[in-house]
Amino acid sequence: GAGGSAAETPRLGEAEQLCLYEACGLLLGCGIASEEASSAVLDELLALPMNELQLLDELGATSSDAELMEARAADVAHRVSVIAAVSKGYQSLTSPVARGAFTRAMQLTLAALGPYGASAEVRGRSVTLLHRMVETFSIDVLSYLTPALPHLLHPADPKETADVTALLVQMILKFKSAIAHSVSPVVGPVTAAIFSQVDKLEKAMAAEARGGSVRTPLSEEGRERRALLRAYFSFLHAIVTNDLTPVLSDGNNFPLLLRALTRLLQGCVEGPDLTVQRQCFLIVQRIVEHLAGKDDSFDDYVRASILPASFTALAQPHFNLRDAAALALLEAVAGIQMAMLTKLGPAFLSHLHDVYLPSISVSAEFNDEYARLLTLGDPRQLRDFLRQRLDLASAES
Repeated sequence: GAGGSAAETPRLGEAEQLCLYEACGLLLGCGIASEEASSAVLDELLALPMNELQLLDELGATSSDAELMEARAADVAHRVSVIAAVSKGYQSLTSPVARGAFTRAMQLTLAALGPYGASAEVRGRSVTLLHRMVETFSIDVLSYLTPALPHLLHPADPKETADVTALLVQMILKFKSAIAHSVSPVVGPVTAAIFSQVDKLEKAMAAEARGGSVRTPLSEEGRERRALLRAYFSFLHAIVTNDLTPVLSDGNNFPLLLRALTRLLQGCVEGPDLTVQRQCFLIVQRIVEHLAGKDDSFDDYVRASILPASFTALAQPHFNLRDAAALALLEAVAGIQMAMLTKLGPAFLSHLHDVYLPSISVSAEFNDEYARLLTLGDPRQLRDFLRQRLDLASAES
């Protein structure tokens, strides 16, 4: 009324802002306007959040005031979310102008991880944006991500580490061997982060067990450990199935190979998920195919550790032929043993027949038939032989 105070302009909340930005992105990305017009509007739309993000990047950790830094981190997270919301409107990106705008936005986001990477919110929003950049725009994020990776991994909890690993898997599946030069430098940091967290979880589980409080594999620590190892195995599987196996044994990563193989063989044997066991055997098979026959110490490792694991996996209490994944696991075991024979030759067959199989007390008839089937080179025949013998053993017990 007359004499009353002027009504304040209503302010939109963060969620409402994100909805509006997403709607604008949808309008720009649906192709109803010319590419030139859409690119111009996109530049204008992203100008404010990107300028503010750049300012926050430049301010960095200039204050010792924890409350102020927390507020800045929240501002950074919101700006990153705005950029991700706009990107949702695009199914692909062909305009060089728009592609350049989102690439700059991604670079600013990664730069913010330096001063604000301690914030879980900033890390989470950044990973979400990077997923969008890979999925929609086919931007090779990895070359930009590598310097920022320590800021994502060092303060991360197990779930965040698994999320970052999933991002790397997405990039490998998208770009395959074209990013071999970019994959090599990230294997070490990811491996170290996962192993560090798995080691801590295992120590916590062991300490509780010693204290009389037995933690099952389905405890919180057990679930986190399992999720991390699955993420790691998926990462390695993406590498070896996309022509990137040499990356695992190059100059950067060879020192990590033994620890990686130790965890992989653990995954080959440890249950209860037979599909994960099969995945681990497939990874180890690719490594055997790449390295066996080139290095005597690795060949010794194949005979001493990999071969026994391929039989031990089938003797575990959780292994059940009625499991839908059992047949595939048997074929994976047959496949890796045939790869060992192919790479190591008659000396491997002699070791299997004369040393290893007698050491696990199989019959002479089993020994001879197993060696014969192995030399035929048909994994399915060996798989079926194993299934029949395991079926027979199960019936007798």
